[in-house]
Formats: sequence, structure tokens, C-alpha cells
Amino acid sequence: MGLGESIKYHRLRANMSQADLAKRLYIHKVTLSGYERNAHNPTKEMVTAIARTLGISTQAIYADAINEFPDVSGKDWRTQNLVYPDVEILKRARLNLDLSQYELAKRAGVSPQTVKQIEEGRPVYNYTWEAIKQVLCNDPFTKNRTSSVSK
Repeated sequence: MGLGESIKYHRLRANMSQADLAKRLYIHKVTLSGYERNAHNPTKEMVTAIARTLGISTQAIYADAINEFPDVSGKDWRTQNLVYPDVEILKRARLNLDLSQYELAKRAGVSPQTVKQIEEGRPVYNYTWEAIKQVLCNDPFTKNRTSSVSK
């Protein structure tokens, strides 16, 4: 599931039509349709507005988009444990959490060079991607920041 499919999925779960959501976001429904078809990439601010309008977190949208992996079954054994993460979704999720490549690497327990390689579109081992995905989808540091602000 890409970012667009994730947006559509959550819109449908909220029982909203494209026209309804577009109206609430003050955008044309053709623009929203483009996002959902992955024809256009929404800005970080637009993803935040979509999430807020649907009553979910931006992490929920990004998490659903990140959770989809390419099928590596039947591949050569040397590449069987490799995945090719969606670079744009990774970057947007990282930036949405205000993390540098270094900070993401440190939280995931990988080298900053590994994060850089992923963002350049190179394949990584599945266990490495799982560690990074864990940070992006379940960022405890974001929860700590919001809880300390509310005190």
C-alpha cells in the first residue's frame, strides 16, 4: 500500500467521499484523487491536514504506507532477505517526525550510512528495514515529547 492508497483507505474507513474530504481540506476533489492514485505527492502539511480531518495520526497514514513490502519469494538466496523500501515514504515519515538521518539511525540501532543508502534507493536487509520501520511507526520519543508538553 502506497501513501495514496493509505489515504484512500483511511478516508473510506471514516465513511467520507472524496468530495467531502476535499471540501473540508479546501482543495479540489481532483487533487485528492491524484493523491489517492499516487499521481501527485501531498506535502507534509497536507498529510497532516488529511490525518487531522480524518481523526487519525499522520503516523497511521505513513505506517500503513510503510508496511507494504515487495515480494522477494522465489528470488536468489543471496537477495531473499533484501527489501527495497519506498524511498519517498521513508523520507516523508522521517521528516514528519523531525528526525535527521543520524537520529533515525541511532534510534533504529543502524548506521547513519545505512539510512542514507536506503534513501538513495539501495536495498537493505529485511531485519534492518524492520528496525527502521519500528521507529517510524511506533516512535516512543514522539509520545514522550507530547506527554511532557501536556504536563
